[in-house]
Amino acid sequence: MGSYFIRKYDHLWNIGHYYYIWSGCICGAILYLSVWVIFNVLFLLGLSPIVFMNYYYSGLLSIIFDIIICLYLRKNKRYKTIYKEEHKNKQTMKKIIGTGIFNWDSISVREYPQGPQRNRIFDEKLVVEEVGGTCGNVMCILSHFGWEAFPVTNLDRSEEGLGMRESLDEYGCDCRFVTNTDEGGTTILTIKHGLDENGNKRTRVMHGSPGGSRFPRRRHLRLRDQAPAFIEALDFVPDVFFFDDPAAGYRYMARELREKGALVYFEPSAIKEKADFESIAASDIIKFSGENVKDVTFVKDYRDKLFIQTLGSDGLRFNLRGEGWVNLPPVENENVVDWDGAGDWTTSTFLNALAEADALSIKRLTAEVVKDALEKAQVMASKSVSFMGSKGMISK
Repeated sequence: MGSYFIRKYDHLWNIGHYYYIWSGCICGAILYLSVWVIFNVLFLLGLSPIVFMNYYYSGLLSIIFDIIICLYLRKNKRYKTIYKEEHKNKQTMKKIIGTGIFNWDSISVREYPQGPQRNRIFDEKLVVEEVGGTCGNVMCILSHFGWEAFPVTNLDRSEEGLGMRESLDEYGCDCRFVTNTDEGGTTILTIKHGLDENGNKRTRVMHGSPGGSRFPRRRHLRLRDQAPAFIEALDFVPDVFFFDDPAAGYRYMARELREKGALVYFEPSAIKEKADFESIAASDIIKFSGENVKDVTFVKDYRDKLFIQTLGSDGLRFNLRGEGWVNLPPVENENVVDWDGAGDWTTSTFLNALAEADALSIKRLTAEVVKDALEKAQVMASKSVSFMGSKGMISK
């Protein structure tokens, strides 16, 4: 069609036997319907003859220009395809906001050059230095699973505080809500693996803060100003809000985000204070250790929640909407290196399994869905103890 058009009006443009070049340009414009190709045709028919006063060179120039434009279109089409795919994935990624306990984990192992019998002679080897803590681990693991994880914490400007932010970033977390200020706080968790006087494995755990203090230093979001300001400024609703500290500001955030539609997950270290029960009231899923919480009679008072109690070597059990406890046996692993972080892998894998089952809502939870998700979580937690450090199973 392009050839016919060019031949018919050859006397107007004096194109002669170069009609096939123009034919290709016009057909290209029709096929691509691109402004760039149409511009190429206009350039060829108008500008290039004026510049070169020679249709032979104009034709060669147009071919080169055509090749560049076609390559551009091809690349641009590929870019748009990639962008659409990434944008689609971004839209389907689950979001979690988490706040509470973040530590700077410093893990060392004692090596005994003269054998375990002479364990007073040892070399201490630092093996891990990175962000830790229940909330810190959950954020990093879920980021590893492909979630958009938004940790919320106010750290200080110490080397460890800055290192925690950097570590969160390395694990793929979105650190827009992580601050390092003079008013912030950083807790250091020192873990030493070695042997006792009888040659048995022993782990020593010590809390502290930068500067040599033996006390942890945390700075919660204040209820009077920081927590309400955070909620007011937040421009999205996460799929999950996770917190492991019953501080007043965090309880406020839990209530507000739950009302907006987020699934609220509370993981306390103990349940005995008024603040703990207020946190439970503001939550959908509550997970706790049977070692720390033995009396669970309070569970019967709640008909709209899921309670999960871990039982160590006896596995775990759950109670959904007061329907009674369901026990799940443990998943054994004989190659235990480090127990640290097993519970955090349980939490993270459980939430990820709920997301895969499209059940990130207390109303969509069934006993079967919970059971399947917890069994997956137990398998992953069992695997994690074969690695040193809470996130040793992740290769950054």
